[in-house]
Amino acid sequence: MPTQTVKMQGKTLKLTTPYSDKNILKVISATGSNFEVKKQGNVLLVQSVEVTTNVSYVHIPPKVVVQPSNTVARGRSAVLSSGSPTIKQQTWQIKKVDGKIVERKLIKEQIVQQGRDKVVALGQGTHRGEAQEILMVATAYSAEEPGIGTRTAMGTRVRYGVVAVDPKVIPLGTKLYIEGYGYAVAEDVGGAIKGNRIDVYFNTVKECYQWGRRVVKVYVLGKD
Repeated sequence: MPTQTVKMQGKTLKLTTPYSDKNILKVISATGSNFEVKKQGNVLLVQSVEVTTNVSYVHIPPKVVVQPSNTVARGRSAVLSSGSPTIKQQTWQIKKVDGKIVERKLIKEQIVQQGRDKVVALGQGTHRGEAQEILMVATAYSAEEPGIGTRTAMGTRVRYGVVAVDPKVIPLGTKLYIEGYGYAVAEDVGGAIKGNRIDVYFNTVKECYQWGRRVVKVYVLGKD
């Protein structure tokens, strides 16, 4: 009687009965798992398949709403409302083949808590129209990244609150207020930072990834 070689869970088995789905089922029935059968030449590869669901939560920081104020000293800010994050529930379907994750698919997403805006009073001692507002694409950088030094184009040390700009748009030394980031000073430049783009500094690469790439409102406060 012909034999059929079967590989399953790292083991090689030889069936002494003619191949059929029924025979394969007998071999793997003891595993109690779902399975996939693949033909590889003269060998049948039997892989256990497990499909599970996992629920995770994503916290989305509150949107920052800036309100220029005459009652707050110039160059200072006051948080009128700290706001709250929006919480998004995500349900993922995870497929494992022989214990290894081969597919992760988002099957459901819903808002379980609607956030509230963070409201910041921006001290101007002037009227709203005197603070120039620019819509910019903001990315992030860190000295932890290869090739990034610890000195800015102005010779100062990189630190939180330093940003790289296109000097043709925002002159170096200009004080800014950046939505979602806070107060900053334009002290650096970058080869890819042209036009309405800005690069905000973080101390760690992890924070840069969390920031990502976003469109923000940049308030130009001028120089001292």
